[in-house]
Amino acid sequence: MSLPTKTPLRNVYMRALASVNDQLCLTLFMHEDVAARWQELATLRPTEFTSEVFPGNEFAERIHVPMTRLLSFRDAQLNTSLGVSFAFAVEQLLLFIEAVLRHWGDMAETPIKLADPIDETLNEHLVTLTVPIEHSLLRTVKYLRLRRNHVIHGATELTSEYSRLLKHDAPGLQRFWEARSSIPGLIFGDKSPTTFSPSETITLVKLVRVCLEEIDTIVAGQLRPNWIFSSINAGLLKNRHELRVRNPVVVGRRIRKIKHHSGSMYGLHVQASHIASALGESLQ
Repeated sequence: MSLPTKTPLRNVYMRALASVNDQLCLTLFMHEDVAARWQELATLRPTEFTSEVFPGNEFAERIHVPMTRLLSFRDAQLNTSLGVSFAFAVEQLLLFIEAVLRHWGDMAETPIKLADPIDETLNEHLVTLTVPIEHSLLRTVKYLRLRRNHVIHGATELTSEYSRLLKHDAPGLQRFWEARSSIPGLIFGDKSPTTFSPSETITLVKLVRVCLEEIDTIVAGQLRPNWIFSSINAGLLKNRHELRVRNPVVVGRRIRKIKHHSGSMYGLHVQASHIASALGESLQ
């Protein structure tokens, strides 16, 4: 019997991150698409206002700036959009951590007390594992959370907690991730948390995805197969009345469904006989 390699929550939040990435790519595409045209207009008509240059645009009057200033507006807007993409990606990661810890607790029938910040709760529960979670992974989640806080609160100065993290952990995080992969644009020790480049933002969103996948794999490894079988079985008996019939044919059908769901939801590959034995069922 294999061990679980994922939880059902992974794909839910990976789809959310894929949507963030799609919107990020669209933002960068639009930014590049207008860059050359606006630069040409600013060169040809530098002192004219947006309402004159774009008379057919109903929002040109609202901006009402000369073309030379519109270029700086565009750059500022891009930075804001990149920051929002980053912050939303990190929010999905933090929501995932809360959800996967609850799932772990529900499966083990041991309520897990969640606290704020959620990454500290994650550290508390994973630090005692036989094979502990990589410390740099936990510090990366903290870095992402603290940087996101600066973005969403519009902070103009570094918080003391973020400053300490940059001082003590940034060099190690840089070495850790550079040893694993290419991280274009990302300098962990940079002291401008609300300033983003396109390459850095793409890297950060990828980093969020890697953290999510690795945490999910670690938590999945703590789920005992028997818990999984019992949970899926309870759901089938609750929602599929026809599977409650106590005869060998129906029992066999239910066991096969549990086997299928164990694989698709948890990456768990197991023989039907093992499932039946764990549930106290008999296969004919």
